[in-house]
Amino acid sequence: MNNPLTFSDFVNSRQVALGIWLLVFAGWALTHANIRDSIRGLGGILLNWRISLMLISMGFYVGVSVWALAKGGAWAIDQIVDTALWLVLSAAVLLSDVVTGHGSERILPRVVAKSVLVVVIVEFVVAFATFPLIVEFVFVPLMFVLGAMLAISEMKTEREGVHRILLGLQGVVGFVILIAATTKLVREWSTFASLDTVRNVTMAPALSVAFVPFLWFASTITLYEDLFLRHSFGPAKNVLTRAWFILRMLVYCRLSRKKISGILGRFPLQIMQAVDRKAIGELIRNDSVARRKGRTDGAGAASQ
Repeated sequence: MNNPLTFSDFVNSRQVALGIWLLVFAGWALTHANIRDSIRGLGGILLNWRISLMLISMGFYVGVSVWALAKGGAWAIDQIVDTALWLVLSAAVLLSDVVTGHGSERILPRVVAKSVLVVVIVEFVVAFATFPLIVEFVFVPLMFVLGAMLAISEMKTEREGVHRILLGLQGVVGFVILIAATTKLVREWSTFASLDTVRNVTMAPALSVAFVPFLWFASTITLYEDLFLRHSFGPAKNVLTRAWFILRMLVYCRLSRKKISGILGRFPLQIMQAVDRKAIGELIRNDSVARRKGRTDGAGAASQ
């Protein structure tokens, strides 16, 4: 018979310390009118139907991914807190990077590879090498302050010397954590070499890899929104022209991010001037010619 799960099975000392400090910060923030106004403004943005739909879709997709991982034995209920943290700190950030990437062709492989690398390090080094709660209670705000000071010093070129010192301090802290993780690994190898530990280490990378299709789809939708918004500018178009433009672009570009971003970059003015079916057809023909010419020029340059 399995032992019932306890509170410590769901959270570690660092997560408890982080939760306490977040509650303290929230209590302090709510006493300031300007911060309350900012929170209300953020809430208004999140209630926008496009953003709400994207976030709901993300939550549903992640839920399905978690269900699939659980069916395969790669996820357990005691990982729900880590999953929620991944959703807020990794998935939401990746989604924001993608939808504000403005069609960069390499954005998905880059951000996903970076995310997987980071979460592997964080899960193994940071989450595994936790300290007693009293130590974590001091450690968490110190790391937050260090990170904030690094971000500020990086933006100010006149603070280059301070930035180097802070980077060195960050390196020292990271080295201490690495030593603590290695020591714990050596002492508790029998505990570490278990299915639960493997599952904890691989959960975030597995979720990030599973998140790739959703990121790709979200980036494609965002590019289409930019394209359709661009067409709404310029001379007035009737409803039938707008609908025809959307239909033709969906048929022409399909799900190719390269095509959508290409036509946006090559013909921004012609998109706005496409006021009838003839102009829309001409826009597509011009883009087709430009794409063929680009492939020909690229092949010629490669052969020389």
